[in-house]
This record gives sequence, structure tokens and C-alpha cells, in this order.
Amino acid sequence: MRILKQAVGVLGTLAVIGVIAAVVMPKAAQGIVATLVQVVNTPANPVPVQHVKESAANFLTLTNSLGSGYNEVLPDGLVNPSPFALLAGQQFVITDVSWVATCGNFGILACSASSGDAVTLQLAAYFSTAIYAPRSGFLVAGGNDHMTSGMVVSQLPTAGVFETSAGNGESILVTLQGYVVP
Repeated sequence: MRILKQAVGVLGTLAVIGVIAAVVMPKAAQGIVATLVQVVNTPANPVPVQHVKESAANFLTLTNSLGSGYNEVLPDGLVNPSPFALLAGQQFVITDVSWVATCGNFGILACSASSGDAVTLQLAAYFSTAIYAPRSGFLVAGGNDHMTSGMVVSQLPTAGVFETSAGNGESILVTLQGYVVP
């Protein structure tokens, strides 16, 4: 009990000393502490920020089948047959990723995964893992993720797929949503 009283007394004393130091600490010392935090965004390299009205005008939905480029999904739901590409100096802020992997026999490609096997999709720094389950004679896995802060890319990422089994031959459909910033 005596040790507990001493510990509480020491903690109380340290708290009082901390408050006094914060009040009487010279502004120069506070400035030194503030220099330990550095903001790397400069006027030459700002964080891409857009007002809601601007980002809505630049909001895009892009779809990709593994091995082909991205195509824009138009507002009426049709897919533009021309490949989509970012213009020089533009960046795409990915806010949502949806993907579906289908495993089955597709001509010369045969997928050897089994129900319960994991499959992982990689897009640049984004990874998403799902478990294959049987659906209509195929194994299907997929995911939907929303990235609140977004993932900024200057080149549309190529999809990579990893399975825990030794198989390949899956069909992948990836849909990206986001907005273009100049």
C-alpha cells in the first residue's frame, strides 16, 4: 500500500512539472520541436485536391480484363471500345476497386485451383485477397474496397494475380473508380 501511495505521488509530481514546463518553455524551444515535423508537400508538389464539383466532372469508372487495357464505362453503362489512357501530366486517384476472379477451363487455359483456395489481386500498392467458392460450375472469388484517401497513380496499374495453389488460367475482371486530376 505504501509503494502505491509513493507511485501516485511521483506520477502527480511529474504531471505538475510537465504542465509547468509547457507553460514556461520559451517559444524558441517550441519552434525546435515544431521543426521535427516536416510537411513534404510544396507549392511545386502539392497534394491533389479538388472540389466536389470538379471531381464529379472528372469521375470515371474503368474496367479491365486481365491482359487488356482499361476501357471507360460510360454514364449510360456501355463500355467505350477505345482503350483509356491518362494524358501527360494527369493523375488518376483510385477511390474504389472491385474485382472478380473466375476459375475454370477457358480453351487452352485450365485453372487448377480448388474451392477454398485463396486468390490475391495486386494493383500497384493495393492487395486484396478472397477465397474461391463454387458458383454456376465455376470457382469465383472477388472483392470490393473503398479507399477513403484514394491511391494516386500517374499510370494505370496492371493487374497481377497470385494463388496459393500452383494453378493459373483464371479470368479476372477489374473495375476502378476514381477521378482524374491535372
